[in-house]
Amino acid sequence: MSDAIAQVQDTTYGQFGIGITNGTFESISIRTCIRGNPRGGGNDDDDNQGDEEGEEQYPLLLFSPGVEESRLVYANFLSSVASQGFVVVAVDHPYDVNAVEFPDGEVIQGINMTKDESTTLLDLRTRVEDMSFVLSQISPSSQSPSPAAFPSPPSVAPPSPSKKRGNKPNPILPPAVQQKTKVSDPVIFGHSFGGATAAQALYVDPRFVGGVNLDGILFGSVVGSGFGKPFLEMKSQTSSSVRDSTWKKFFGKLTGWKLQVQVQGAQHESFSDLGEIVNAIGAKGKNVDEIVGTISGERMIEIMTAYVSATARQAVLGTKEKLLDGPSKEYPEVKFLD
Repeated sequence: MSDAIAQVQDTTYGQFGIGITNGTFESISIRTCIRGNPRGGGNDDDDNQGDEEGEEQYPLLLFSPGVEESRLVYANFLSSVASQGFVVVAVDHPYDVNAVEFPDGEVIQGINMTKDESTTLLDLRTRVEDMSFVLSQISPSSQSPSPAAFPSPPSVAPPSPSKKRGNKPNPILPPAVQQKTKVSDPVIFGHSFGGATAAQALYVDPRFVGGVNLDGILFGSVVGSGFGKPFLEMKSQTSSSVRDSTWKKFFGKLTGWKLQVQVQGAQHESFSDLGEIVNAIGAKGKNVDEIVGTISGERMIEIMTAYVSATARQAVLGTKEKLLDGPSKEYPEVKFLD
């Protein structure tokens, strides 16, 4: 995370009263493997070791964050999912994310969008198109959905970019990673409005084979239509009658494998790295419990990683995942819902 983006996160989350102040995000770093054998061999002197033709490929997962939340605030969680044998690509959505930094250094600030239905549906359409576009860039040979697959947008014009950008190719995945990525049968998941994005993308883009909604209220045509693909819904203990009503309607329309669970002690912002950050700086109090819950950030990431990974394996590989069959002694915080 660059200093420019970190400063925006300080401002955004500093308003929550959970101990985040100017300089908090700039001071945070995470450990990750930047070289080595993706099979877990560590840092190898021979970068070509294991690159022979026909070696194992890793399933592709695409992630969409919540409104006004940067994909970078989920970095540790997504790294944890990737460590289970996946290639994870997180997507920022310019203008509804608090800030996006482009490769040329330009920072696009988020805008205060109205919360009316037409704007929400336009944002949902744009997000779904973002996810389909990114998938097409990673897998150019796959057949993307026709424009007719997306609901007609309301007459709301998004702001124009501050400058035009060229068409110079900018590969999303480094060549070595692209070679090891199983681009067929991708899974999509997201938090909050990103979860709604995942559900709608599964409905309009046949390339996605399964998904996960992390505590998101659902919107769009998928709510009343459903689909036959595997889908997990994981919710917090944050009270939301709107979320629960959309989930109930949507869940009844699903014809494939489906599961709803609730994480005890979790709140809506528990589904990012925010809980770990707050724990790391030692913040406590009522605001902390209301925003990131009473569950530790580290434990929450363990739980999300386990259930997202199991769902993805079941969707892509067709494996029977015991974790998804019922309550687990290893994760007693996870309550299975009817």
